[in-house]
Amino acid sequence: MSRLKHFTNALATGYLQVGVQIFYTFASIPLALHYLSTQEFALWQVATTVAGYLLLVDFGMTSSGTRILMDHKDDPAGGIYGSVIKISVAVFLIQGMLIAVGGTVLSFWLPQLMNISAQFPDPSEAHAASRALFFLAAGQCVIQGFFFPGRIFGNLAVAHQRYDLGNYVQIGALLVQFAALWLAFHEKIGIYSVLVASAAGLLFSFCGNWIVAARLGFFPPRGCWGRFDFKLFQEILFLGSNVFLMAVGAQLVNASQVLIISNTLGLTAAAVWSVAIKSFISAQQLVARIVTFSSSPMSEMIVRGETERFIKRFHDLVIGYVATSIFLAGCIALCNESFLQVWLKHRDILPAIHVFWNSWDDLLLALWLVVTCVTTMHVTTITYTKKIGRMRYVYFCEGVVFVTAAVLAAPHFGIPGIIIAAIVANVLCSGVFGIRCTVRYFHIPAREVVVGWMAGPVKYLLLFALILTGCKFLTEAWPPLFCLGANAAISAAAGLWLFWRVALTAELRDELKIIIMRIPNRLKFFGGLWQK
Repeated sequence: MSRLKHFTNALATGYLQVGVQIFYTFASIPLALHYLSTQEFALWQVATTVAGYLLLVDFGMTSSGTRILMDHKDDPAGGIYGSVIKISVAVFLIQGMLIAVGGTVLSFWLPQLMNISAQFPDPSEAHAASRALFFLAAGQCVIQGFFFPGRIFGNLAVAHQRYDLGNYVQIGALLVQFAALWLAFHEKIGIYSVLVASAAGLLFSFCGNWIVAARLGFFPPRGCWGRFDFKLFQEILFLGSNVFLMAVGAQLVNASQVLIISNTLGLTAAAVWSVAIKSFISAQQLVARIVTFSSSPMSEMIVRGETERFIKRFHDLVIGYVATSIFLAGCIALCNESFLQVWLKHRDILPAIHVFWNSWDDLLLALWLVVTCVTTMHVTTITYTKKIGRMRYVYFCEGVVFVTAAVLAAPHFGIPGIIIAAIVANVLCSGVFGIRCTVRYFHIPAREVVVGWMAGPVKYLLLFALILTGCKFLTEAWPPLFCLGANAAISAAAGLWLFWRVALTAELRDELKIIIMRIPNRLKFFGGLWQK
């Protein structure tokens, strides 16, 4: 199957998977708020965030192992391919144990770190909240650690550019997870329902990815598994250590807000943040699929020395990626306020949203999304080439700068101060360094990268912003439901037209027409599952 077909399959099924993810997000939150108080919901979010930090124990081995599998997937019987798999499994087993044990130990101190006792005047309530937070965090770490070795099955599909199969498995896992969450709430398990749902989803993913890898022959032939090569392990570890520092920086920037807000502004503010940004997170997932599913073919171009083709495709990816982020960020910034009022009508958290959230927060989040997408593309260039170099320190420093600035700004400027700190840290650190690396790798002037490549997206941003501003003033006094409908319709229609006519080049439009026409044929599940 050609790269274009792989990419089309991946993109089409990826967006289907994101659609199911969005359904899960926007259906599970009202369900949770129906059974849980606002503070219980906040405890859930804090525990989930802490468990996410423990996944950094991966040390970048997942991505590095997958990247090296791409180098050797064309020779599965050569021994090296099998060695990479054996090394990855052994490392994942150890890391899974560290996540389970380390997460449990850390959970003992988590209530004190989050200052839970100060947020509950009643000692009995404080004790109950601390106990719940401990079991939630420890439980999620144990569950994630147990299923951690199963990552190797998904890595094999990625190495063979079969993202579409992984997407189908994720879709099934999300549906199973939502059903388990609903059933657990119905059976009055309460806040611990999230543990039941998490276990059900991870079990489905483990089994589904294993079946896909076995059915499509992603494992080496019998007798060709190679040996545990220490030099190969060092290569994986070296690349993984570079990716690890970048992952730590990304985690600090993208997932520490709940911890900072809960510690400085309180659990209620943390719950508001978790709910109010869901639309932006969904948009980020939609945009990220473009980069995620292009990583395998782009890396393969580098492995095979197709430099000119790589440069052209990377240029197209930058334009499409940034323009898509502008469209989604603008639509959500305009619609998020009325959407929250309609979505959370009659929920206990809605009054708190009016206190802690406003239109300026939506605007700043939209700006953060666009800026992050611009800088992400240039950082991605480095990961494609495996020449990460000093970038691992820059990304990590960005996370440290953000957390420091956010902790200082939150008590004085609230949520807007946290978002501004993230934008400034991103531009000054990974933004500047990433663009410099792109310029050096392509041997082209910085002006061409910053001005030439971004001419269409910038023009699109300015025109789209004018339309969104007019819609905001026109519909501000309307009832929430009518306001949401009108803003969504106008922003979508105007944004898509400008996206097509202004942001994209004529050549890119012609290529996208071909891809769009092929999408319906790529959504056939069984054809994609059984075709190698």
